[in-house]
Amino acid sequence: MNLIDVRCLGEFDCMDMSDERKFTRGMECAVKFDTFLCDERICYPYTTSCGDGHCVMLAYLWDYSTSTDWSCLNMRERNYLCEITTAKQLWTMENGMCYPFPNYDDPNDLNHPNLTRTEKCTYLAKCALSRGFERDCPCNQKNCSTLMREICDQNFVLYPTGALYAPHLYYQYKIDRDWRNIAPDSAIMNGCIKCRGYRVCHSMSNHTQFYKQLFRTADYFACKSKMGSDNTSIIQYDKHCWNGSRTFNGLPYAIADVCSISRECISTYRLLDQAANCIDVGDEKVIGYGCDVNVRKHRFQCSSNNFSRRLPVWRLGNGERDCVNGFDEYINGSNFPIAEIYCKRSNDSGCQILRQYISKSSLMNTSDSLSTSHNQSTPTAQIPFHHLCNSFWDLSSKIDEFTKYCQQWICSTTDFQCKTGQCISMDHVCDGEMDCSDGSDEQGIFLFMGDNVSKHNLHLTNLSAKINQCHKLYDYQQPFGEFCDFQREFPCLLNNVADPIDMLKNRPCVNLTRVGDGVADCYGALDEMNTFEDCRGTMKGFTFRCADMLTIWHCIDNAFLCDVRCKGGDDQPLCFYRSNILNCSAPMDAVCLNGEQCFKGGRCDGSLDCPYGEDEFWCPRVSSNFAKSYYRQGKHTLEVEKTLDFHIPTYPRLQHTLLSANPSQINSNKKFQLHRRIAQMNKTKNESNSLLRESFWCNRGVAVYVNNSIECLCPPSYYGDRCEYYSDRITVVTHLDISYYRLEDSIDNNTILKIVTNLLHEHNIIDFHEFYVQPGLEINEPVKQKFHLLYSRSERYLREKQGRQASRNQILYEHPYSIRFELYEQRANYVMAELGAWDYPIYFDFLPSYRFATILRFPNDYTNISINSCRKHRCLKNSICRPLFSKTNSYYCSCKQGYYGKHCQFRNEQCHVYCSAQSICKGGYRDQDIGIQRPLCICPRDRFGPRCNLRLNSFCPKDRCQNNGTCLYTYDWTGETHFRCVCQDPFYGARCEYEKTSVNIRINSTEIVSVTTMQLFDINRQTLQLEIRHQEVQSSLPTFIRYQYNEEYAPSLCLLKFYDDVHSSRYFIGYFQPSVTAINVTTKPLYCSLAQDYLQQLNMSKYIPLKTYCLFVLRI
Repeated sequence: MNLIDVRCLGEFDCMDMSDERKFTRGMECAVKFDTFLCDERICYPYTTSCGDGHCVMLAYLWDYSTSTDWSCLNMRERNYLCEITTAKQLWTMENGMCYPFPNYDDPNDLNHPNLTRTEKCTYLAKCALSRGFERDCPCNQKNCSTLMREICDQNFVLYPTGALYAPHLYYQYKIDRDWRNIAPDSAIMNGCIKCRGYRVCHSMSNHTQFYKQLFRTADYFACKSKMGSDNTSIIQYDKHCWNGSRTFNGLPYAIADVCSISRECISTYRLLDQAANCIDVGDEKVIGYGCDVNVRKHRFQCSSNNFSRRLPVWRLGNGERDCVNGFDEYINGSNFPIAEIYCKRSNDSGCQILRQYISKSSLMNTSDSLSTSHNQSTPTAQIPFHHLCNSFWDLSSKIDEFTKYCQQWICSTTDFQCKTGQCISMDHVCDGEMDCSDGSDEQGIFLFMGDNVSKHNLHLTNLSAKINQCHKLYDYQQPFGEFCDFQREFPCLLNNVADPIDMLKNRPCVNLTRVGDGVADCYGALDEMNTFEDCRGTMKGFTFRCADMLTIWHCIDNAFLCDVRCKGGDDQPLCFYRSNILNCSAPMDAVCLNGEQCFKGGRCDGSLDCPYGEDEFWCPRVSSNFAKSYYRQGKHTLEVEKTLDFHIPTYPRLQHTLLSANPSQINSNKKFQLHRRIAQMNKTKNESNSLLRESFWCNRGVAVYVNNSIECLCPPSYYGDRCEYYSDRITVVTHLDISYYRLEDSIDNNTILKIVTNLLHEHNIIDFHEFYVQPGLEINEPVKQKFHLLYSRSERYLREKQGRQASRNQILYEHPYSIRFELYEQRANYVMAELGAWDYPIYFDFLPSYRFATILRFPNDYTNISINSCRKHRCLKNSICRPLFSKTNSYYCSCKQGYYGKHCQFRNEQCHVYCSAQSICKGGYRDQDIGIQRPLCICPRDRFGPRCNLRLNSFCPKDRCQNNGTCLYTYDWTGETHFRCVCQDPFYGARCEYEKTSVNIRINSTEIVSVTTMQLFDINRQTLQLEIRHQEVQSSLPTFIRYQYNEEYAPSLCLLKFYDDVHSSRYFIGYFQPSVTAINVTTKPLYCSLAQDYLQQLNMSKYIPLKTYCLFVLRI
């Protein structure tokens, strides 16, 4: 990938999607057909790819259950082992995919006459693991071992039958076992693997006891055992991490040898980026590697310290504090959250701020430690009033939820008020998750009963029902009921005692009044879930903080608790239920404290199984795995996105000329669309069986019916009858920078720049792609182009590629592939001229997929006619010299019509008749679809198609755009938008047919001022913040102000600022009219005195509307 600045441009460019803040796990890729973005996705370390752009965090090879939160939506991670799940019953079909519906009839069952005994044994193993899910299964988990002893030749069975997670790793199950435990009994290594400085091969005789292990550790264990190693094999990783190697432009490779255990060679770009690449996490604890200049430009450094963390863009403002000083979540560690910076398009001011903040981060004279003071110029945060005391931390200081302030807060009449003063929705009371920091909305609500109910909560209509709901949740469904009085005490293992699990000595109960008091009375601070923070700076919830501050797993999320362990073993009181007993070793099996009882799947299943109910200790009561792993984040998102209504009278109040939106029409349209969606859903249900078959038939392709059979139209990334194979390809990201193009020469508005991108192999065209640039449209808004170029899969090219992969010298010194961007200028009347080209070699053609990104720029001296790179050219007679823009003062020889070859020495006679007239015929193109040599036709502006015989309507008459708008031709083959209108003010619309609506303000005032500023605002109904729409400055006091706009609604608020002199100014409200489409008012500006005066005078019992207007000014 050519290095270009792709940070914070509003859309993803990096294949791992780390260059934008809107990072996603890619769940939408399962339903969104975006081939380029999803199919080219590279997943982060410790996540696995679902094959469609969705990345899931599966820490272990064998998880006990499958859930929608942690599994691929297409179930790809379960392919070929679908039976190994307890969440739902599945069956592996012949193609490896999972069948989720009952009564599946597998043709390879015990009734198949040609099935071998080994295949029958495998079938029975599938029946046992799936609990007899297949229609003809003769057994289930309880009785399959009996049948297997009769049929199987050995006392074990391999399942899955092939190597799946690693090419050298197989798993086997014993015949006589408890099939409720889906984890295999042993692992077998069979095959060869590349290691650092040697190659090692294992045979099926190397049995190892199975235990839960991370995905990538399979390679580590394979290389650790050097039995059968061969250090003379050419198939090995470089022993010294390629320290003596150079890039093709002569620079040393930026490789770090920091993985002390697994010994991987890591790019220095991956150091300290908060994503562990080494199994031992050595790349996140490294000291001694300086920060590369490109890393400083594209990564955020927590401090100027050369060894501080270097974060990708997506980790800024993501709610997880990676920098100790908090600079990754708040600008310079202030109270101004980065998450509130708006960055959707590259020219947004927020994107520019982020790019500058990242670039200057390495220059900040700070340390990566917690900041206690900030510069006076640092911006402070503005949060909506309704976010104060709402039980969520909206400020880095957490001051917005301090009890001493919240106890003076007044809640909405419909909200529940915690004992701390915080306000929460009644829907969240007694829902099983603590929202009040003191838990007074859950078990702590028992302290509110009787005379202890606050005056505010006394008026809540359904408080009694909520208290009864809490009784059902907490009276009988909590652990340690033998010891605790749940009306007064919170059950938990005690902190600061010698043996927390000795409950006879250390009674596991804490008074409810001590919950949320800032002191950890429970082990693991379970009583301080909403007051303590985890390593990300968010509420601790059910996260466990290890005592060892140096381990990368200093904080263990609840989803991985007891799978990932604390180095010092201080999590053992929570992991007592884990056992190595053969039949009780699954992750959700629970061994009681007495060591005598085992409950299969009993851990956190909602049932008190053990004598003290300890199997339900430290178990979130919420249902979804997302809520269990991301404590209260779903609720926080709903709170932030909540739309609010404000009941403030308009000003001026007597106004009859306002054009309001028609709500009845809007509601009617919504109902119509809803009925259409319901009808479509019903139709879909009726055709579900057919749709299911078609949906999975073509992998990522489109299924079409041809003569009653299904055929697949594959996207560029795939090929095959069912799009089942990946294409070897180059993905290109580029755009044309026309800063130095002679724009005045295309003043007729019909000139189009056509770029033909050719993938060349020794001057023969293998594949190509065309795109078009309208200079009049893209001078200020360049369009980013993303497309594929495919390598040929013919026998000749595949054989050559295989040979190159085995020859280091060929890779180093021979580069037969290149990409050439040829630029053509297309004018009216079929006039077309080749202006020049950009040419780039492809060094890594042996890779199956390669990303090439560059900006196509004209040379700075392009418009200087005195500079001609072709003055001393040596092109032969069958070619024409053209400038090569990618190299200073260089040229290339472009073959004339029909000629091709390195020196244009060959001629394709088909060019006489193949391409239409006025087109350019390139002779050296090999069509991959039909495997024969045929020309490539480059069409003039009004033609398209493989032979340029199809006519394109490019007619752009003057009257196409109304009101003197300029018609610009776009070259859209679909014909839907083959032109665009550039409108003159005040007109807008697809054809400049609409005139902008006006805000007309007549000012009725006798004020004498020297300067007036007018600001028009919209009001964000989620944050109630003012968002400026327009502002202008006028001398003295204008009597009439006019502003035109093309939005649906007019700005809601007009603020006037009168300057009496340079040092004196006053604020006035011009108007306040929300949700109207046009404004025509005569106003006497309403004066707003200083905010502090209002706060001193404001009497909430005599709240007058005029004061409300000026309170908006407080928020500016």
